[in-house]
Amino acid sequence: MADVGTKVIFEDDEIKVWNLIIDPGEASGLHTHDHNYFYYVVEGATLEICREDGTLNTVTMQAGDVVGGVEGSTHDAKNIDDKRFRNVLVEVKTS
Repeated sequence: MADVGTKVIFEDDEIKVWNLIIDPGEASGLHTHDHNYFYYVVEGATLEICREDGTLNTVTMQAGDVVGGVEGSTHDAKNIDDKRFRNVLVEVKTS
């Protein structure tokens, strides 16, 4: 399984912050979120999201969008756009 982001940019006992970059035609790799999370879109693009059960969704995100997700979510995100996608993802380790 892949990591949930490209690089960890901060971590303490309560949160873990990732930078995620997906270039055109690239994918994040199938990964599972071990914590509830949210992310802020820095550079928007259109992504194809493939869930663990094979469900496919296409989403277009814009810079400034904020999206949340739950612990245990397993998916892969492929950039099907002609521009780079980037977000900053925050995993919340404590509730």
